[in-house]
Amino acid sequence: ELLEPPTGGERYAIEALLGRGGMASVYRAFDRQLERRVALKLLDRPHHSAAEPFLREARAQARVRHDNVLEVYETGELDGRPYIAMRYVDGPTLLDLAGLPLEQKLRLLADVAEGLHAAHRAGLLHRDVKPSNVLVEVQADGRYKPYVADFGIATALDSGAPSAIAFAGTPAFMAPERLRQGEGRGDGGGDRRSDVYSLGVSACQLLTGSLPGARRPLSEILAPLPADV
Repeated sequence: ELLEPPTGGERYAIEALLGRGGMASVYRAFDRQLERRVALKLLDRPHHSAAEPFLREARAQARVRHDNVLEVYETGELDGRPYIAMRYVDGPTLLDLAGLPLEQKLRLLADVAEGLHAAHRAGLLHRDVKPSNVLVEVQADGRYKPYVADFGIATALDSGAPSAIAFAGTPAFMAPERLRQGEGRGDGGGDRRSDVYSLGVSACQLLTGSLPGARRPLSEILAPLPADV
């Protein structure tokens, strides 16, 4: 059961719906207290069991301090629904910038790699690196600044055990070791190299306009891998 759009309370003025996922919706809002626009991500479904995984995203993202990682401002509740308040980025995603010159694309990818490296240094594995999870802001001087976002399925690099949401992610961007874990094989579901693999697939899509092996059906991507891979 989806909930009604939030009122925003005394603190926030809800302006527009930006997007909706499987568990939450993102709104553009104005923070009356600090006089700035924010992106409010609110849990859509009235199930308390979903609140902890939802807030895990905020805790994970807030651990990373870097210019190319989307900043988390705070968490709280509106109309009884948990929310995450984040930097509002008025711009496209990396997926929408296929028409940029090669030099600008390479600069964007280098900045994304720096943000991802900062997450790894903070002890986090993102696990869902893809162009649609990179927000891009067009700055006053015309330069493009990317922000790695959506740490909803991030996990600690030193957790030592498979996560309950181990196979969450986007199969076309997932490294072979993570696909193996989804089949019940493998012991850790990858490490930071899995994120690097996903970044490489993202680079291929941005630079060439298609994914590696784009003509392979999803059933083939998810097919069991040889035991020695």
